[in-house]
Amino acid sequence: MKKKKMRKISAIVVLALALATAACTQNDQKDGNSATENPAESGTNDVEPEIRAEATAPADNEVLAEIRLDVDRDGTEERIVIRMTRGTMREETEPGAFMGIVREGDVRLELLDAEGHLLQARELNPDFGGTPMLFEDRRGFELFPGDYNGDGIPELALGQYASSNGFIYNLYELSTGGIRLLLPRLYSISYGYSARFEHIGHRAFKSSYYNMDTGQYEEELYVWLDGRYVRSKNADLTCGGCRRLDGAWPGLVYVPVEDGFVLDTGEPVLTGYVHLSPPIGGTTFIIHELYSYEYAGNNAGRIRNTAAVIDPATGTVNLYPLFDATTDDQYRTDSIAHGQGFLRNGKWGYAAAVNDGPSGVRHQVRTLDPATGESDILVPGLPETEDTHYFARWMTADGSRLVLIGNITGQMWVIDLANGSITQPAAAFPQSWPFILTYPSPDGERFWYQDMEKNEFRYYDLAGRVLASFPATSGMHNFPAVSWSHDGRYVVHSDTFDRDNRHIMFDYGDSWQVAPQRLAFRDRQGGLVRTLESKEAGVYVELAGWPAAGGDVVLLERYKLIDNPELFNERIKTDRSYALLDLATGKETGLELVDGTVPEKTTDLFFGNHYGPVGLIDRDSGQLTFQDVDVRRVVTNDGTWAWMQSDWEARTSRLYVWDPAVKRLSAYGIPPSESASVLVGGKWHYTTDMAARRLPEPSGTP
Repeated sequence: MKKKKMRKISAIVVLALALATAACTQNDQKDGNSATENPAESGTNDVEPEIRAEATAPADNEVLAEIRLDVDRDGTEERIVIRMTRGTMREETEPGAFMGIVREGDVRLELLDAEGHLLQARELNPDFGGTPMLFEDRRGFELFPGDYNGDGIPELALGQYASSNGFIYNLYELSTGGIRLLLPRLYSISYGYSARFEHIGHRAFKSSYYNMDTGQYEEELYVWLDGRYVRSKNADLTCGGCRRLDGAWPGLVYVPVEDGFVLDTGEPVLTGYVHLSPPIGGTTFIIHELYSYEYAGNNAGRIRNTAAVIDPATGTVNLYPLFDATTDDQYRTDSIAHGQGFLRNGKWGYAAAVNDGPSGVRHQVRTLDPATGESDILVPGLPETEDTHYFARWMTADGSRLVLIGNITGQMWVIDLANGSITQPAAAFPQSWPFILTYPSPDGERFWYQDMEKNEFRYYDLAGRVLASFPATSGMHNFPAVSWSHDGRYVVHSDTFDRDNRHIMFDYGDSWQVAPQRLAFRDRQGGLVRTLESKEAGVYVELAGWPAAGGDVVLLERYKLIDNPELFNERIKTDRSYALLDLATGKETGLELVDGTVPEKTTDLFFGNHYGPVGLIDRDSGQLTFQDVDVRRVVTNDGTWAWMQSDWEARTSRLYVWDPAVKRLSAYGIPPSESASVLVGGKWHYTTDMAARRLPEPSGTP
């Protein structure tokens, strides 16, 4: 009989069990740093016992991880070092949670100046149960500093393996004045010795973990409140201004912070739909759709939607249920059952799903008065498309009509929201997955349609009349093939002279992004205004931005392409130059690109689409700052333009606000985020991760 190998429980198992026990028995009154009572922290019983190799080597004074960061923001980077002051190194050969080279011992977190002089240090083992800490090479060790409480002092999450379901982390504040433990025993599904958590607004973060009691992945929101982190679901027990907003969404918690507030739904929801009302009685409301699915299989299930109506100036939050329905076709319902826009009277129009009798689910148009919460039915029943879903939908800017188009047959319906009447033009507008081939004007009254079968572009009004058309060329174009100016005066169609693959910058599989050689501008009537073509072989010309303030002048970019040595399916721009083109006269004015800085005086803003690019110009000096990556527009309704710009490598973002009336550009530091957001009155920045921040008064040049 084969002799069984002797197994030893590694130190990390002892550590995990100790931490889990402490977490499960912790009382909120005993811990002044946090309100943590994670049920998942007891889930360490699935840790595999490890074979410990007998051969060891010393690992004293080894640097496990290091990063440089300007901690005190004086312009000079300090060094953040994780050092094993005393320990051993061995190789684990048995399959399990730990394999390969493993280091175990005493570890210290150090902050050093640029020359290597020790500024601050903290022994980490006492914070992790007092047992030896363990690190395996195969996991790597990269440090992820962040500033989750918005005080300008970096924080660092350091963790140890707890179970196959995650790590236990301690969150430290790093300062030349000291290293402080801000939040202990944070259980997370992050699988590394340092973790990066999701910023929520300016003073909170979210962590995901596996709850072994429920068998579900769950989320917890930690908010910086009164000089410490508290868990939001316990926040109403720890601060006078916190409150639960039960009713339409049980468990929603409102937590005030120093410069705003944070909302927590208490459960995962799709919170990406946010709308900004026109002023109603002097108040601009934010309407945030709390939207969730519950799948029942085969595309069936439950869909519910609740409106959180927010007055950021007062912190008032009212919850109004929009609908709660079951459907056999969640995909179709999801394509329509959302907010559509605002009517002339300021009420918000939305589509709801309704269950009634043998027809299963139907959809109707309703309104919600943000000021009172009153709801009315405008259209009792929307036409049900024979297609799989509604592929295009929009409301006219004046709130008078809603347009729906099916995805395959292209049936189109125009719903009059004043009387509920529905008309259907004779023409059909089939779409081609995954592309939307209708391009409505900013006011929604007219649209271009790309007919893939007939290989032409046609221009329609909402009665279905053809106003203009032009044939597609033999070259390649991007999707969307037609782009409207922000004021609705012009469209541009861009393409290449031929179908040479050398024109392709990116290949996405379903489509590509090409470098244009020709730009054709048309006016609102569909007439050709001006055609601009590349005159030099290998040089491309592209519309880089429409004027934010409207008008006839557009921003152009010319460039060449070279292969990217790191990616085989990508080519990159080189020899880039910029100019302003006056569409009325054809005159071009060259610009000087100022790399990385904003001109001292900005007179003009040019914006491409929702995701940029953004061009800031000083007409007097002819200088241009141009940003074409990691830009996301922020919705406003007061004539200003705002956008978020992120540097993901540095994990920093800025919010820019451009006021064309006074030619003023303001900038604010914000946490990096991929959330959509709105800006209310130039003062309140609200993100779809449900956090509102009151911006400071603008000062100086950004």
